[in-house]
Amino acid sequence: MPGLGFVLGDASAPYEGRLSEFLRGVLFIGGSYYVMADWLTKRGDEPFQWLLHYEGEMRQEDGASIIRKGKAGLLVQTVSRHGSAGRSGRVTRHICKIRL
Repeated sequence: MPGLGFVLGDASAPYEGRLSEFLRGVLFIGGSYYVMADWLTKRGDEPFQWLLHYEGEMRQEDGASIIRKGKAGLLVQTVSRHGSAGRSGRVTRHICKIRL
């Protein structure tokens, strides 16, 4: 379908065994919206942290993070956060809407 694209990648290798699964999917919608989803399964009891590395100024507004640098802007909002406990860890999904 024109204006849509999807990629899915395995990002678990850099975590050196702390995660048994880290898949990230990104849905591109019309060149202006990106929906990012993470599927994580951890091996230990440490809590998950979602970190966003950026350049520019960030402010919080209505449950969203707004990042600006020059004329560029980025809105990041957590849309859904689910988790379930298990013997091998916890599975957590973050779905974020990113608007340029």
